[in-house]
Amino acid sequence: MRDTASICNPNDTSPSVMKLSLREKGASSSSVVSNTVYEKKCIFCSKVDKYQKGKKTRVPLRQALELRVDDTLRRIAIEKKDSKLLAFTSREIVAAEAQYHPSCYKNYTRSRPVKEKMPESPYSVAEKNARQNLFCYIRTELFSFPNVVPLIMLQEKIVHFMNDAGFKETIDSTKKILNIICNKNLANPYVFLL
Repeated sequence: MRDTASICNPNDTSPSVMKLSLREKGASSSSVVSNTVYEKKCIFCSKVDKYQKGKKTRVPLRQALELRVDDTLRRIAIEKKDSKLLAFTSREIVAAEAQYHPSCYKNYTRSRPVKEKMPESPYSVAEKNARQNLFCYIRTELFSFPNVVPLIMLQEKIVHFMNDAGFKETIDSTKKILNIICNKNLANPYVFLL
């Protein structure tokens, strides 16, 4: 244990004495604390000033004071796989004096309903399969034996694949999709496969 004479000695430069002397002299503690406290800006939008919608008043930053803020943000950041906020929540937000705009916090923590995908209709599933079969036919048959193929023949093939799937009537849009794909890539109604 050090004696009081060595603590009061101004020539002593040990780390513990230097910290003590800095505090006694009233030096700002920002140099010591700068690595442990976040900057005074919103952890969500990274802005200091934010204006309310439709008004000319600024929304003040709010400091995280409750532990539930830390728990909530950590849980939601993990759910959203948000690497930016996970970096912030890797430390205690309350202890690090993190700040945020209330509107940013509300937007981030608001639960949004999960949109359920509508089940695909049997026709659209059959149409996808018919296109896949057509592309497979083009790769295996037409690339193997290069020749000029009229677009109508490919349309007939896709209708044939739809008939095999159990759809006797083919919607015109199914045939038109093939026209659009070919017309975007080709200048004439023939597909040249080499």
